[in-house]
Amino acid sequence: QVVVIEGETDNQIPQWCIEVLNVSRVVCTQPRKVAATSLANKVAHKMGVSLGEDEVGYVVRFENKTSSSTSLKYMTDCTLLRQIMTDRYLNSYDVIVIEVQERRMVTDILLGLIKRILPHRPDLKVVIVSETLSINKFLDFFENCESFKVPAKIHQVETKFWDRVNEIAKFSVDDAKHFEQYIIRAINVVMEICIMERKEGDILVFVTV
Repeated sequence: QVVVIEGETDNQIPQWCIEVLNVSRVVCTQPRKVAATSLANKVAHKMGVSLGEDEVGYVVRFENKTSSSTSLKYMTDCTLLRQIMTDRYLNSYDVIVIEVQERRMVTDILLGLIKRILPHRPDLKVVIVSETLSINKFLDFFENCESFKVPAKIHQVETKFWDRVNEIAKFSVDDAKHFEQYIIRAINVVMEICIMERKEGDILVFVTV
């Protein structure tokens, strides 16, 4: 009934349930509203369907973008908790995918309630996915559950520190104008790297204030 996955899955588990297992009622929870809505948009685009009108939609606070055709819903942990108040055993769903990237009280309560629901819903399947937390606590909490680890993707990373940082030391990041100059300088450095080194790959800039 319960499967715990450790590692990066690229949020493909809910989509896989729909396309491969032909499950018609899947819900995937996210800790934040932005994550739920953006993932729903991403999956809908990947599946080539209209968000909220076809198979993929989302439900967050004050917004319900689903229809009678929606088989995959994205929502926050809080939203699913509120649904338990009216749907005690979550009879509206066949598969629940819970993304857990950090310890939060809301997520802990949700997992506790789902554990109580499972004996009443032997047909319900729960998938817990975490890229950052150890799965041992989940294995201890859910008895007789399956688990496996997805190997993480490894990319070569080269770290560079700006050797002309003193040029912006005089700027105050609290001042809007100076902060804009701060960002422009950072962009200029990125452009210098692109022009001078001409290497393939991506650049991630950390701006500390």
